[in-house]
Amino acid sequence: MKVILRIFFLVILLIVAIPCAVIGAILINDASVPTYMQTFKVEEFNAQEEMDKKLQYVMMSNVVGNRSIAVSDEFVAKYLYASSNGFNSFKTQLVEGYNMGVEYVWFTFEDDILTMYGTATLNQTRTTFTAKLAFKDYEGYTEVQINTLKIGKLPIPNSLVVYGLNKYEKQGQDFDNINPWGEFDLEDLSITLEDEYINNMFTDLLKSNLISFSSIKFDNKDITLNYEFSSTPEAVAIDKALTEFNNLVNSEETRTNINISLELLKTDGKIDETTKASIDTVLEMLEAKSNPDVEFAFTEEDMQKINELTTNFSNLNSTQASEISKVFVDNMDPETLEEIKAELSKTDGSKDITQIINEFLGKK
Repeated sequence: MKVILRIFFLVILLIVAIPCAVIGAILINDASVPTYMQTFKVEEFNAQEEMDKKLQYVMMSNVVGNRSIAVSDEFVAKYLYASSNGFNSFKTQLVEGYNMGVEYVWFTFEDDILTMYGTATLNQTRTTFTAKLAFKDYEGYTEVQINTLKIGKLPIPNSLVVYGLNKYEKQGQDFDNINPWGEFDLEDLSITLEDEYINNMFTDLLKSNLISFSSIKFDNKDITLNYEFSSTPEAVAIDKALTEFNNLVNSEETRTNINISLELLKTDGKIDETTKASIDTVLEMLEAKSNPDVEFAFTEEDMQKINELTTNFSNLNSTQASEISKVFVDNMDPETLEEIKAELSKTDGSKDITQIINEFLGKK
């Protein structure tokens, strides 16, 4: 999205050449900053903690055969604001005498269309900007087409944008620096994002190289990123473990054995009722989501159940966590367990099957 912000800076420069008759339309705000951004405090937003939750949702959803990450428009806006340090890096002087800056950026998603709104300043004058971006998936890359641009209530014709960008390019601007992750086509105002770049973004955001991007979709208030597990030994081991976890969840006999073992741990005082109850609740939820006749989606209530399990499990000491993980390991298919161990033996040895179960249940 930073690419689009840079393009907007260049477009705003065109204001200088626009007749005064249309300045009024530019200065009339065309959108209102959402309350969640007006009240947002960067210091209260722990990006890594939020991404750890996303990675756990990845593991949970894989148990029921879903390989996607859904991220809300609100989360994207907050994450972009926090990671850009309040857009301080976007307060600049492109032309002598014209100081520009971005204050807020927020989004709406619908049917492969992303609409980006924002507030910007030109010298001391504040206005809004709007961009409608269409996303199309191709083999190896995603194309982003800029469909609509507005400053305030003034629509900016694509021809005017192209003219301004071409003029700026002739002044020495290197557009390869604007989009180092693919191609920027000046004529049709399209940007390519190579899958390699999006994979690197995944790795940076999740602090993990376990998954590889495959496609992107916008729907309602979410952006959905579809993925596959990478081919690293650790990723292969986790994939096998989660597939086996699906078998555990959907086997009545195994579920009974797990419940008996957890009940014994509770009776022996090794775990409390709250922790056992949260495990039971999530297992039941995953079993229901595994029904092929039921469309998959984690509801807010489901995510609350997962978060409660994460909180309870994270509060356990290492011995308690290992006792619970051992219950699941003991109920795995022996042959699959050996395959998992064989893959993990190819890694640096920092992770074993018990730790995979720990991370699935919420303990890092």
